Amino acid sequence: MYAYEIWIKAKEYHGKKPLTYTFHKQLNPGSIVKVNLRKKEVSGIVSRQVTAPKNIAMKPINEVLFNGKPIPKPQTQLIKWMHEYYPSGSGYILQLFLPLSWPKANRVLDIPKYSERIIDPKLTAEQKDAVENIRKANSTIILHGETGTGKTRVYMELINETLSRGSSCVILVPEIGLIPHIKQQLSTFLDNDIIVEYHSGIPATKRTNNWMTIFMSNNPLVIIGARSALFLPTNNIGLVILDEFHDDGYTQTNNPKYRSTRVASQLAINNNAKLILGSATPTLTDMYFAKKKNIPIIRMKKLAVPSANSKIKVTTIDKKNKNEFTLSLSLSRALISSINKQILKGKQSLLFINRRGSARLVSCRHCGWHALCQNCELPLTLHEDRFILLCHTCGFQVKPTSQCPDCNNTDIIYSSPGTKGIEKELKKLLPQAMIARFDSDNLTHERLDKQLSAIQKGDIDVIIGTQILVKGFDIPKLGLVGIIDADTGLSFPDFSSEERTYQLIRQAVGRVGRGHTDGTVIIQTVNPNSKLLSFAINRNWDDYLDYQLAERKKHNFPPFTFVLKLECQRKRRASAQKTANVLKSALERNNAVQVLGPAPSIKEKQHDTYAWQLVVKSKNRIALTQIIEQLPSGWKYELDPTHLL
Repeated sequence: MYAYEIWIKAKEYHGKKPLTYTFHKQLNPGSIVKVNLRKKEVSGIVSRQVTAPKNIAMKPINEVLFNGKPIPKPQTQLIKWMHEYYPSGSGYILQLFLPLSWPKANRVLDIPKYSERIIDPKLTAEQKDAVENIRKANSTIILHGETGTGKTRVYMELINETLSRGSSCVILVPEIGLIPHIKQQLSTFLDNDIIVEYHSGIPATKRTNNWMTIFMSNNPLVIIGARSALFLPTNNIGLVILDEFHDDGYTQTNNPKYRSTRVASQLAINNNAKLILGSATPTLTDMYFAKKKNIPIIRMKKLAVPSANSKIKVTTIDKKNKNEFTLSLSLSRALISSINKQILKGKQSLLFINRRGSARLVSCRHCGWHALCQNCELPLTLHEDRFILLCHTCGFQVKPTSQCPDCNNTDIIYSSPGTKGIEKELKKLLPQAMIARFDSDNLTHERLDKQLSAIQKGDIDVIIGTQILVKGFDIPKLGLVGIIDADTGLSFPDFSSEERTYQLIRQAVGRVGRGHTDGTVIIQTVNPNSKLLSFAINRNWDDYLDYQLAERKKHNFPPFTFVLKLECQRKRRASAQKTANVLKSALERNNAVQVLGPAPSIKEKQHDTYAWQLVVKSKNRIALTQIIEQLPSGWKYELDPTHLL
């Protein structure tokens, strides 16, 4: 009888170590088995063979699946790494690596071998240089390409080469709505049976079948998916691509909590594969550490489709100018007029609204002043129930003012428009226009991935939406981008607000002027002279980076420290605050950490409970993982958060 340590897939198992079971035959590490956990049968993966402990009765393995065929060794290595790097129960981690259910029969597959193809259009000179530099690089590469420079064409060239060598490719996007667009481009040179999708938008049965296709295939595949695609049993990975790698969609906020860029890096190391992190607007933290670790950063600045019609005219509209907002409180006369002109020319308009702009923030309509925390220099949020302004990072609070401290004006505003409100106004102003809104309230048939063909054909005159609309889509007939409120993101009470605003404005501006037609951008703002706005409009990346890093260093925020966000929920506000204060007192005994707060969470009232949070900083990440392991029950945590809201 042989003994094996088994990684268990079950939410009920919160332990950090594998459990030991017996079997009458020898098994390979990575073999998939079924075992009993208490009285429930669960799946698991063999970690290793061990010496059976004496005088201890052990449960047997019930069944070995797929004749003992193991998942690839790099994936078993990734399982062990996940246990070490991210504090989470083993039962949660294994759910990433195994499907929801098992098919009744093994799938016999016939995936054809791939031979290198000729891809159109040909590479531009800059794209050729990028491909050559990526070939020379050892492992991780940041591809920092401006919008419209053709990063996807570079991906296609490298995918073609990787497949022809007999290796598989994994391509990740931050939102599943982007997958049809990427797949459409890959289908121009790949057979559909080589491309396998894997994400939560696929029905459970098909997802299981796709997992099996990947597991049973010996020939190379191209896997397209969201972050879950990192954990598939893909054989012989030669290339991993994270497109739009700056995006929050790559962060898993439920257990097990992880950041896809870090996991992808480890997966590439395990497979001796290349990792390409592509973005027009990389994160400050990633760029900072890339330079520190000498990771190659490849720049692309030239349009892939150069044209005399690719010029962009950018106009900023001062929202303090009331003469511009006589037809609508949210849409300027200039923006309405420009939309009308685009319709007459047979072109499309895209109106972008930051979906994160829902907090009750205080600013002056007359001069653009914002209420800021005296400690963090972050915007304060209005809590109407207590009529106070709060900092959600350090807990500073003050009474709201009825008069602007800068200009003494009493025209103080507290909110920003939403997508539905803009849609309603536009339908009144432009009844003849075909208008479509894309946000989280869309029904299934209304979703962006279902309407992509209609958008690209020009069937929709005005497209209204949030972040997903500015992420990588090429809309050939798009002539106008309108940014309804450039300051909404800037005003959000978080250390990453300026970075997110820069990224979104830069991405939004990049939707036009891509070589198809001339482009107009209209940006509505209460601060047209904003330094950050100037950086984004003029593609002034280097100065923006220096400016932002100086601000982060001044207030000791990432990348100059590691951060842990902690949250507790209680039935009463006073109880939540007291619980947070008790933990703060305990944590402050550790000289290796700095504790901010307690403060109410940005969504303090959650159903019938109150949520309060602490923010813990440390130069030593291990100090933060040790805090997680010793947290009292009832506390939620997020390590390395991309924001503190």
